[in-house]
Amino acid sequence: MLHIDIHGKKDRKTNSDIDLGVKAICESFAPEDQVRLVQPLIKKLSKKMTAIFARDKINGFKVMCNPEGELQGRWPEAETEE
Repeated sequence: MLHIDIHGKKDRKTNSDIDLGVKAICESFAPEDQVRLVQPLIKKLSKKMTAIFARDKINGFKVMCNPEGELQGRWPEAETEE
C-alpha cells in the first residue's frame, strides 16, 4: 500500500512544519523494501517539499517538511467484537 498523508499546520505556536504522514507506508512494506524503496522515497519527498517552501514563513516560522511529525495519518485498526 502506498499511503502518504500531507498535513499543513498553520495554527501551531512553535512551528509551521508540514507533517509528512508516512507511518502507513512504513508498516506496509517488508523490511528489505524499507531500505531499498521506502526510506529513499521519504527522504527525497521531504527534501523536495522543504525546498518548495524554502521562502515561505507562517506565523514567523520557516515551513519545513517533517516525516517524523505528530500527524501520521495511520490510525490503529478498530477492534471488532466477535
